[in-house]
Amino acid sequence: MIVPDPSDRRTHYLAEFLGKFGLTDVDLRAQIDDTFGDSKLVVATGSVLQGFANATSDIDLFVIVDREVQGLPILSFTGGARIDITFHTVAAVKQHVDRLHSAWPAKGPLPQREFVARKRALDILTRFALSLPIGGTQSWREWRHDLEAPWLRDAVVQWWEVDAIRKWEAARFFASRRPLLGRQRYYEAALAALERRAALAGQIYFVSGTAKWLPEKFAAIGDDEGLRRCLSVLDLSDVGYETTVERLLREELGGGTLRTGWQIELTPLEGIESFPIDGRTLVSRWQGRYVEIPGHMEFPCSDKAFWRGDLGTEPPLPWDILMEEGMVWMSVVAR
Repeated sequence: MIVPDPSDRRTHYLAEFLGKFGLTDVDLRAQIDDTFGDSKLVVATGSVLQGFANATSDIDLFVIVDREVQGLPILSFTGGARIDITFHTVAAVKQHVDRLHSAWPAKGPLPQREFVARKRALDILTRFALSLPIGGTQSWREWRHDLEAPWLRDAVVQWWEVDAIRKWEAARFFASRRPLLGRQRYYEAALAALERRAALAGQIYFVSGTAKWLPEKFAAIGDDEGLRRCLSVLDLSDVGYETTVERLLREELGGGTLRTGWQIELTPLEGIESFPIDGRTLVSRWQGRYVEIPGHMEFPCSDKAFWRGDLGTEPPLPWDILMEEGMVWMSVVAR
């Protein structure tokens, strides 16, 4: 049974949560099926272990096994508690570590699939880093402990900085063309910048695309200014919203080692095809929507079919049309 340790808040949070359902860590371990072989590591993780639990929270169990079952989720209900069990392979978690040790932003072209793969690696490894081991071998417990080193925090900070810049560039592009979409991108850029602020203070719990736990992060570290800024970003009804967020982004991202070697890169999304017609090109995505652009442009594209420009640079024709019509993927890359 877990005995809360005053020096480790995770044991306290987990024991408190399980106690509401009359459960212990022994009951948690009993949920792990041995169908996939011996478990190399079993950890409890998620919002409960960070002290963010609410009435609908569940317990996440991550299990590492040496079998091809990557990302397999299994849902269990025990004593009224919801337990989400996800199996990960040895090879996959090691690949996630290697991916996060690579430079970021990457030297392009940077396809969307690689961007998504890095985000997944951050999601999984930060949850392991913030977890409480409840089973597994000594060597794999040491592997998990190594994730608490500063390199992972730095990888999270770098991710949020790149994502904030990417969304900021998109917000400025759409502000006059599609104001509602521009405001949405400003909102996303501000959240990413504030996630970076929280990560710099050690709050690396990784949830992308939502402000679900951001106020709790600032409360946990006693950052009243961060909390105030977060609440202002959530007020999308503010008439001067874009101006407010522009100021916030300059203050959060304007200093430090920025960003002379960074560029914006546009690449066509998957499913893009082109049809030349009388000196112009009809571009479709999955043959479900179409846009006409001047000149001749061939798709599906090779790695050479991309546009790259310095931060703050407007994409030229026809890339600006393709971006406005949602036909391209925007990334931030290094020269």
